[in-house]
Amino acid sequence: MVARGKGQGLIGDSPLSENTESDYRWRLSYSRAFFAGKALDEIDQDDALAFKAHLLAKSREARDALAAGANLRDSHGRRLVPLGLASIKKILDTFAAVLDEAIEDSHRADNPARSRRMKIRVPKPKRTFLEMDELAALLEAARDQDVGLPDLGGLNLQAGGTAEKVARLAATGRRPDQVAEQVAVSKATVS
Repeated sequence: MVARGKGQGLIGDSPLSENTESDYRWRLSYSRAFFAGKALDEIDQDDALAFKAHLLAKSREARDALAAGANLRDSHGRRLVPLGLASIKKILDTFAAVLDEAIEDSHRADNPARSRRMKIRVPKPKRTFLEMDELAALLEAARDQDVGLPDLGGLNLQAGGTAEKVARLAATGRRPDQVAEQVAVSKATVS
């Protein structure tokens, strides 16, 4: 894809974190490769749908090859992971955002990537939960393993003293910074 005109960034004007920039580059690499050299104002609905079909086909081919026992690697020798529906949706959403920016920058008048046919439905992940009897069994097992204040190697813990408070809070699983804040001492003291 080639932008004609102002030469402004198509993602936005605010600075990006290194991870965000890397993610955008990864997403954009697919549309840049597919539309190589095609101007933004020349991309039409058929091109956008062909891009979606290309991503889905590429993912399906990689899955089939892996299922057949192929050892697919990228250019850096890392194991290739086929694109999932969520990744394809992100790529298409970023492609649509680029075309939105092109409209805003007067490079084009419409956005063919915003049609209903470009949508990808990502199934919600299957959530697991405990039944009441399973929860009761889990709580009972936790109660059986519950321990009192740990042996602190002969440390003299005065009742109500700072060391006792720290030990009791630490035994409940709190992080050192949480314990330090609650007891009003430094994190180093807690450690």
